[in-house]
Amino acid sequence: ALVSPLAACNKNPDNSSNTNNNSEQVLEDINKAAVATKNKLVEELNKDTVSLKFDVDYSAKESANLIEEQFVLDENATWKLTNTETTPENFELTETAEVVANIDNKYYTDFVNTQGSTTLKNGTAVFAKVDATQKENGESASSKVEALIKDGTATARMQSGEYVKETSSDFSENDAGFAQALASVKQIATFTEEQALAFFGEMLKGSVDMEGETFDAIFNAAVGFIDGTKTSKELVDVVLPVLAGGEEIPEDMSNTYVALLDYVKAVETNTFIKYTSSENDGETVATLTFDYAGFKTFVSKVFDDLTAIFVENVKADSTEEIKSSMEATEEQLFGMLPDTVNLSVSFGIRNNIFSSFKVNCLVDGMKDMSKYNSFQNIPVDENGNPIVGATTSRGHTEVTKVEFNAYVGFEFGTSAYTIPEFSISAPVAQ
Repeated sequence: ALVSPLAACNKNPDNSSNTNNNSEQVLEDINKAAVATKNKLVEELNKDTVSLKFDVDYSAKESANLIEEQFVLDENATWKLTNTETTPENFELTETAEVVANIDNKYYTDFVNTQGSTTLKNGTAVFAKVDATQKENGESASSKVEALIKDGTATARMQSGEYVKETSSDFSENDAGFAQALASVKQIATFTEEQALAFFGEMLKGSVDMEGETFDAIFNAAVGFIDGTKTSKELVDVVLPVLAGGEEIPEDMSNTYVALLDYVKAVETNTFIKYTSSENDGETVATLTFDYAGFKTFVSKVFDDLTAIFVENVKADSTEEIKSSMEATEEQLFGMLPDTVNLSVSFGIRNNIFSSFKVNCLVDGMKDMSKYNSFQNIPVDENGNPIVGATTSRGHTEVTKVEFNAYVGFEFGTSAYTIPEFSISAPVAQ
């Protein structure tokens, strides 16, 4: 439901250059798979048993420097830095997970229809397993968790080294909430695009502090701007008075916002997003890759374009000030950007529906990502004032590199899956 409009919004029929870089075909494949997957989900949700299977792989790495600074208080009541110690820190996390579920849809449907008075027996069976390994500064630890829902009982076992623990509870206590959640999923899955948009609008309305009519006007104007049925000026005429608290809007401000929105609408993201597709063991893999070098070139051009927009629409005597401010902002932004960013997102498509999702991200050479702690254990006199010659310290962690990779493979079964048993041995009775 989310991917389909996302793919559609990335298309810009007014720009023929969108056909470069295979973007149209890749987005078309994703869009078709989104629609087909939704239809397949609706089909599965109408069966007596809803069978699902997920496989997950996740890994994360972080490189950082733990920086410890020592200070002494001099005669001028100033903390003077006396020493700095830097200790490299490395953290790694690897997780794999497996979920197999046969959900008794007939039972939960009857539960809702009879308001909890169903006489059917719940045949839901679910098995989940998570293996995790954590490594910090060369020292590693691993753990495993397995959970089984069967015959109305939820049992979980956790193993860490030789230690094993088991917990058990009555899963039927969750029937009411689970039945309602499943009913909601069924309803949402059948939404048309218009119904899904209205549903999203109602959810958003409940989370903002704004009168209903005002919110509806802004939301409808924003949606119209995105789908091309409303102009930038129509959107600005609705939003700007609200932002200004009902005060009169200067013409140059209104014109500036209109020009900015016109510019945003004309932006082509495929100047820094590369679209490719490949075949792998019967699965079509549609990949969107972030071109960091292209992005920085794009951002530099955006600053030039925005400067021109501001100069054209704002008072003439502000021209040099605008140019100077934009140059300083651009320089500050580029000074904060990391040295390397590698990012890609892939959608696996098998038998015309989504079969996997994958994301890979690496950010290296990060800047200004320190997490500071305050001064610790400051010696004070009887009046609570720091003593001259007193020493103290503070530490902060400077993150320099972050990497994570995640993969989810999933399928909707045409028949019930075989539910695995525990691989973790039951804990020894004490």
